[in-house]
Amino acid sequence: MPSNNHNSEFNSSFDNPYDNVTSAPNSPIRGAIVMLFAILVSVSGMLAAANSYGNANQNHPMNKKHQGPDFDAISTQLQLTGDQTEQLKTLLKSHHESRMQERQSQQQKRQGEHQAKRESHKQALDAELSVFLNKEQITDLHEILQKNRPPRPCNQPCDHRTASN
Repeated sequence: MPSNNHNSEFNSSFDNPYDNVTSAPNSPIRGAIVMLFAILVSVSGMLAAANSYGNANQNHPMNKKHQGPDFDAISTQLQLTGDQTEQLKTLLKSHHESRMQERQSQQQKRQGEHQAKRESHKQALDAELSVFLNKEQITDLHEILQKNRPPRPCNQPCDHRTASN
């Protein structure tokens, strides 16, 4: 029987001629493979993100106007007659309108309270300023402060921004 030591040494040197190249820690081929893999992963990630971003905007609830309840689905699920469906629509619409009116009145009330507080603070400031400034200087100070006030971010279309500026 021939010795396996000689054959194993002989076979190991011819098994894979690239073993020495790819197993070296600082191999240029290994670096190129890693770089290629990193580029592939980043490109696929960017494509996936772009695709999901486009889909998210289309399906986002804020992009759709509120349609109200789906009365066909409700009618089917509750097994309502046509008359019952119409009565339900009328009743829900009435309640919605009353809630909207209540919301508007509360909003106006809060705005009035806010305006009153602002005026109260302004009067208190004017009283303290009058100790060392005359009325004309106080008026000029308020104009200067108003001009130099930084703009506040507003997420909704506002008529009050254009009216005061």
